[in-house]
Amino acid sequence: MKLWEGEELSEPEANDWVGNVQITPSMVRRAIPENSDLELFIRIDASRLITVEIFVPHLNQHFSEGIYLAEREQSSDSTAAVTLNKDIIAFTDRLTALQSHLSENPNADAEMVLGNLQRSVQDLDIEVALAAQQQTLGDADRARRLVAEARNLRSQVTALERKVGVDRIFEAGTKQARNTVAVVQDTVERYGDTIDRYEFDLARKELEQAAERLDERAVRNSVEKLLRLHFGILKKQDWWWRDVFESMDKSDAAFRNPDAARHWVAEGERAIREGKGPALREAVSQLWNLQTVSAAEEAKQKAAESGLRS
Repeated sequence: MKLWEGEELSEPEANDWVGNVQITPSMVRRAIPENSDLELFIRIDASRLITVEIFVPHLNQHFSEGIYLAEREQSSDSTAAVTLNKDIIAFTDRLTALQSHLSENPNADAEMVLGNLQRSVQDLDIEVALAAQQQTLGDADRARRLVAEARNLRSQVTALERKVGVDRIFEAGTKQARNTVAVVQDTVERYGDTIDRYEFDLARKELEQAAERLDERAVRNSVEKLLRLHFGILKKQDWWWRDVFESMDKSDAAFRNPDAARHWVAEGERAIREGKGPALREAVSQLWNLQTVSAAEEAKQKAAESGLRS
């Protein structure tokens, strides 16, 4: 459990890391179930010594440990400095989203702040590249300074996002992404195999990490991975192809070659009657190839809706 000091409630890493507390397996008498309640008590004395006590009702057991450890803090900074390139990429993506938003919603003050932040990110990028070249990212003092600069930038970017409303837009997108996770998880649990479950867990973890960083591009990439997995599983299911076939517009106007389309519609209907999955998939694929552009877009949307109702 990490403890942070600062005022950025929505973004912990924009604050100062002051320590942590952990409960190790050797400290407990028996396993603690997932989602168990914990009671946390934090005390700070006049010398700023932090002590923490945790009570686990399930175990009826108290744990206490002093956690303000400067050595651990330096270690954390050195570790964080190694991953600063990822932070810089995330900052750049967030500032690009801000620039796009401000091009549609002009705000002179916000644009000036944005320009200053873009220059600061560029400066940090140069400093990190230089430190990496000189192999000094492991130096505690330099690491602490670079991490502090990144933390300050993160706080300023977050403040600008709130000022212009981009954070609310991102929050809505993230909420939609998490809805997608729930649908894909249902599909994986119903129809997926071991590899599908592994790929789902990996993509979900990437999405959660991207959302924590407010990395819009990474969130989109993670959602695309999840949807590819989702429809890859569904395309192995006969019922999904039947839903797609039955939802298609089969009128002559929907096809570039109505005579060929009528043939494949008949083949699809026969495949459903005879329970021939491969033949139905072939019929649907041929009908997709014959559709007009507008009909193909409509069919694509219906196919997606069928999958997302699974």
